[in-house]
Amino acid sequence: TSMTTSITRVSKTSTSHLSSTTTTTQEPILEILEGCLSVSTLSADVFTSNPLEAQQAVQQALADATQVELAMVEVTSLSLGGCTASSPGGRRLQEELSFDYVIRFPPSSPSAGGSA
Repeated sequence: TSMTTSITRVSKTSTSHLSSTTTTTQEPILEILEGCLSVSTLSADVFTSNPLEAQQAVQQALADATQVELAMVEVTSLSLGGCTASSPGGRRLQEELSFDYVIRFPPSSPSAGGSA
């Protein structure tokens, strides 16, 4: 099993004017973690015969692992083969599947680096 990820921080900028003072603040709306989870299996048919069920299982596992609500996790694709960033050479006795995913962390989430 291998994973590749990237993190994006989305912020909202607000400006307020008080008398002759201008204050600009940036408050985080959410952080987005995008990645690919590669899974080795003896038979990819188990996953590809019911891709929705496989994606839901990975969605639940990612939500549990990151301690966010299920609705914050989206598995965007399931495909045969591993993640492109990690492709070690050599003979393979197992098949690989990859699941692309997006996790949206609220700003107060411990996993997003905010305070709980």
